[in-house]
Amino acid sequence: MDELVTAGVVVLWAVTVVEVVRAVRGTGARSLLVAVAALAAGRTLDLDAVGEALGRTTVLAAVEHALVVVSAVAVVAFTHRITGERRTVPRAVWVVLGLMLAAPLVDAWGALPATAEDRAAVYASSVPWLVHWVAFLTTLAVALTAGARVALRNGRLARGVLGVRLVGLGAGQVLGVLYTALKALHLGALVVSPGADVGLLGTAEQAALSSAILLVAAGLVVGFAATVAADVATRRRLWVLWPVWAGLWAHAPHLDHAPPSRLRTTFSADARIREVRLVVEIGDALRVLTPYVPAHDHTDPVASAAALQLASRRVGQDVAPPESTGPRPAEAGFAARTRELYTLARAWPRAAAVRAQVVPGAGAEDVEGVGDAVAAQARASGDGRHGAGERT
Repeated sequence: MDELVTAGVVVLWAVTVVEVVRAVRGTGARSLLVAVAALAAGRTLDLDAVGEALGRTTVLAAVEHALVVVSAVAVVAFTHRITGERRTVPRAVWVVLGLMLAAPLVDAWGALPATAEDRAAVYASSVPWLVHWVAFLTTLAVALTAGARVALRNGRLARGVLGVRLVGLGAGQVLGVLYTALKALHLGALVVSPGADVGLLGTAEQAALSSAILLVAAGLVVGFAATVAADVATRRRLWVLWPVWAGLWAHAPHLDHAPPSRLRTTFSADARIREVRLVVEIGDALRVLTPYVPAHDHTDPVASAAALQLASRRVGQDVAPPESTGPRPAEAGFAARTRELYTLARAWPRAAAVRAQVVPGAGAEDVEGVGDAVAAQARASGDGRHGAGERT
């Protein structure tokens, strides 16, 4: 059991570090950071090694429970935030709750037994501690029940990272409610029958609490992993799309004189926004090049890439537009357009070598290079390096 508790604390601190990074980057929620950090701190204070080092006192136990309550309330706040639901609690309720939780502090520096079983016996024999536990368990049960209901109801409808987080939070909070019920039975049995053997209840409640913490933390970690995977996928698309973007740069309106380097584009802080920019600007260039695109097999990505490269070169050389069927119409929706351009971009480097074979009417003068006129324009603007980057 000690190993399970320690594992839960380690996972909580790992998630806390992740949430701190997300908060610094502006991608995280403060309520979630508070929830995870408060729970990590509270569970750390409950470790036997920490209790021995700091001394098992009333203050230590009261602070630990207050941190758990803060965590539960913050989880509910986070759940409401991501689902759009709002709940308010009268200020008087918070005042009464604070007074009840602080009841044991009449003997703030009183020593508590080292073992959980002996501490439970002390709690059951002390009126201030019973008042504290009633407030603590009632608050946890109400907060966790409300949070679990909202999370699971919305988790069934949500997809992706949000769905994973909601299901993890909801299932963890259900186990948290089970913990409050087992703890109430544990203390109630000791009140009714002091000295009774309730070791099984104590073990069950700790297992429920530790499992709840691990489940919530695992859900958050999986959600973070999904976020990282999505970010990696975005940057992979940026790397693949960059040659097309740079190759067609001269045919779309831009605020900059030349495209940033491939590495700078791929590893930019605003990768998602940069991807939108690439897709939109490539689309603008395709519309400009449509009259110059020769007939070709639209089902072949290499042929489509070769036709666009020829169209780009003809525009640069001021060649009269040929009879054209134009590029195949793009699929509707940003995601579909991105997938289509991604397929085109993967074929882009191979198009120059086979242009004469896949595009009818492509002469030898069209196979010498891609975008020679565009490169010349880039060199004339004083940036030969980016012009070179447009060759395939």
